Amino acid sequence: MLKLHHENSLRYYIENYKINNMFEINLNSHMELHCFNKNELIVLKNTFPDYIYFFVEGSAVKLESLYSNNDIIKASINNLNVVGSLELFTQNKFEYSLRALDECIFIAIPLSIIKDVAFKDTTFLTYFCKNFANSIYNNSLEVPFLNKEKDAI
Repeated sequence: MLKLHHENSLRYYIENYKINNMFEINLNSHMELHCFNKNELIVLKNTFPDYIYFFVEGSAVKLESLYSNNDIIKASINNLNVVGSLELFTQNKFEYSLRALDECIFIAIPLSIIKDVAFKDTTFLTYFCKNFANSIYNNSLEVPFLNKEKDAI
């Protein structure tokens, strides 16, 4: 993982993905650009996240085990993928690994900042509730108790 120090690129992604609309306060000073090269592991199963990642460029594959490729995830302005949000709320380790299929770029916010600021931020909480609901509805969030909730809807 490389930390990119390109202020113009960071500003471009923040504006295009409307990241600041997710928070009541401006967190730009805490945002970083992280780049993962092709085949590099972005997250590793059974580890805790250090960052909330907003997937802004590239494609990755979700690995349930080291030998099976399950879901391919692509960055898209219409469907911003967030990595680490479920783990933030549940305080659990990742239940999957995520590997870059090509160069991937993320806006990263340290988990310590998110915990200190965002849990008191109703705009942030509303965004993530909608994000979770959409994931459940679209069957893209594979968590057993959430799948039961989807069946009830």
